[in-house]
Amino acid sequence: MKSGINRQWLLARRPQGNAPLADFEYREGSVPDPASLQPGELLVRNRVFLCVPTGETLVVSGAVGSTGSMAARIGKIVGCRVIGIAGGSEKCAWLTESCGLDAAIDYRQGRVAEKLADLCPNGIDVFFDNVGGDILQAAVDNMASLGRIVLCGQIASYTDAEPAPGPSNMMRIIYGGITIQGFLQGNYADEAAAAVMQLREWEKEGKITHREDVRTGFAQLPEVFGDLFAGSQSRQQRFLDYRLYRIGIVER
Repeated sequence: MKSGINRQWLLARRPQGNAPLADFEYREGSVPDPASLQPGELLVRNRVFLCVPTGETLVVSGAVGSTGSMAARIGKIVGCRVIGIAGGSEKCAWLTESCGLDAAIDYRQGRVAEKLADLCPNGIDVFFDNVGGDILQAAVDNMASLGRIVLCGQIASYTDAEPAPGPSNMMRIIYGGITIQGFLQGNYADEAAAAVMQLREWEKEGKITHREDVRTGFAQLPEVFGDLFAGSQSRQQRFLDYRLYRIGIVER
């Protein structure tokens, strides 16, 4: 995909069951200009972050992944102070230098809860979680009163043989009046078009950029999945095959 050109394989028909190859269509064209951006921007604010007033503190875990980095950059666009959590100094530098985040925490160095307390003296207003486990517990310890937690993923426990223990600080949720809500894109399918148009406009303006790790050949698929769960990639991963045209993989 070249910059400035929208080329996509889209699922055009899917009445039920798995989609055969014939149900995909190839489309190419320029990025459309929406008649009004405000509805799309409000939609992104309200659905992704449970309504974010300008100036709130947003913390995103798994912030270098395709989902986390998008959430973090949207947060900056709508006026939040954004802190990302990622693994490794290189990833943290990318978050602050390339994505414009206000700060980044390397969870591999430990003391995540203490670092959140230092960076968020008034508490976390919104925590967008892709990881779960100890990272979620550290965030709960530092939530502001009436804060919101958006649960999008739990990648820290996807490969565990036994379920990871849940946060042990749930009374903090009660006394803080904190809201927890799961986020699934499919729940808002009827509103997706407006959100996509807003995201495309932000991309057109240079507010959202992408880095991709593209690998070809079916034989590389196991390595791609291994890197996904090892947290060794700092780019959105895509696996390309002559039949599997484009599969987006969310990584840590």
